[in-house]
Amino acid sequence: MERQRRVSLASYVIKYAIVVFIGILFVCTLKSLNSSSDIKSVRNTEVVSPVDYKNGVFYFEINTNVLPSPFGNSLSSFIIKHPELELVSIAPDGTYYNGRTYMGYFVVFRNKGGTKK
Repeated sequence: MERQRRVSLASYVIKYAIVVFIGILFVCTLKSLNSSSDIKSVRNTEVVSPVDYKNGVFYFEINTNVLPSPFGNSLSSFIIKHPELELVSIAPDGTYYNGRTYMGYFVVFRNKGGTKK
């Protein structure tokens, strides 16, 4: 009788674990299907105009409270508008972890001919 109770409890635990696993798998599948809507929302984010330092360096100031971040959309828009420029380097300004609402990225471009803008 005791052995039969243990077997029945073990089978119950296994069945419960399988149900939980299938539930988690289902939720993960739904989450991955929803990621396509994230791509659409990125395309609809604002475009930030960068500050031009007149030496090939541009500064993109980004509001950290806006999700998704408009940096990628802004950079893409800038590159489309300036086909004569080639991206050289990107670096964050390091202020995000200081609790600021805005942070930024320094982006360096050069003319496709090889000289800095």
